Amino acid sequence: MKPLAAILACAFVSASLHASDPLFVRVAKALTMRGRPVDHAVIAIEGGKITRIGKDVAIPAGARVLDHSTSWACPGFIDLHSHIWSEGDTNEMGHPLNPELRTLDALVLWSETMRRASASGVTTVLSISGSGTNFSSFGTLLKVKPVRRLEDAIVMQPGAMKVAQDWNPERRGGDLGASRMGMSYGMRWMNDRALAHASAVRAGGPGDKELDNLAALLQGQIPVLIHTASARGVMNTVRMWHDEYPTRMVLSHGCFDGWRGAAYAATRDVAINNGPRMFEFSRVDGRMHGICAEFARAGVRRLSVNTDSPVVPQHELAFQASMAAWLGLPDYDALEALTYWPAEALGVDHRLGSLEPGKDADLVITSGSPLDVRAAVELVIVDGEIVFDRRRDGERP
Repeated sequence: MKPLAAILACAFVSASLHASDPLFVRVAKALTMRGRPVDHAVIAIEGGKITRIGKDVAIPAGARVLDHSTSWACPGFIDLHSHIWSEGDTNEMGHPLNPELRTLDALVLWSETMRRASASGVTTVLSISGSGTNFSSFGTLLKVKPVRRLEDAIVMQPGAMKVAQDWNPERRGGDLGASRMGMSYGMRWMNDRALAHASAVRAGGPGDKELDNLAALLQGQIPVLIHTASARGVMNTVRMWHDEYPTRMVLSHGCFDGWRGAAYAATRDVAINNGPRMFEFSRVDGRMHGICAEFARAGVRRLSVNTDSPVVPQHELAFQASMAAWLGLPDYDALEALTYWPAEALGVDHRLGSLEPGKDADLVITSGSPLDVRAAVELVIVDGEIVFDRRRDGERP
């Protein structure tokens, strides 16, 4: 295995020489995720975007071609619940409600953890703070690639706000966070303040600048990712963030018996982001339940998976989808849970989540199905740049 410095140097040379040059990737099967797979496909890339994809794409003489004609291609994997860019949880524990904060100020550049993630096909993550408080901060949606400047990796800033509604943020201090009733009161109080701020600004007043992002969230301009678990948590979360405050919500975790609230979530077409726990053994019926499969059976369609990295290592995101499939989620749904639905949930599906002309050239090339744990990641391309090449860099870390 090459040392990190050598890999970084190689990646930067590749970016500087070839980022805008036309590139053609030949594969046995392309999983576009927005239609039927394309067999014996050629994917054309230029200027960091996919320009064409199909069986009959003409390759000009002398063009740069990557021949992976026995391998599969799919969109880059997207994780909506990750802590790797801040190298672990970042919590501001002085107050349970921190809508003025953002993860952007705590992020680090290309690290060993990110390199492993990239070499495993993870191309985009929502880097969020921890679950120690109800409103922890606004996350940052980032590409997983070597960069000299953080802004070169940013897809969306601010990204979704991180809310923790159950379990972790239950506090034992002198505020109302010691009970779920108290936490719910505090979140509603802060939301109502933000709505009042928005009204004041529309009327020409100064309002409270610390509430700008939360006000934008409550007006549907920024999504919200809510940490919650158990059936009670799922239903309380959907009630608050969909019914009471109509937001672009993503319910994250949904673990333990959270799937028992799936039908309630399905009637509202709520996006569910399951993980890191993918199953529950129920003493009620003595069965092992695949959580993703149960959400899907109940009618949830906007379903994605996460690692909550480092709870599950970031480079095991594809394994989370494999687990979901092994536990009953149809294979195609599991692939969408890695690619299209997380992009759609944050409103970036115009750029990410599928292999289509005009979208970012974020590709993962594998020796077989991406859900097959035996399949090797052979090539990872982000924004048209090669960030991992097994032939060049050796085996996956």
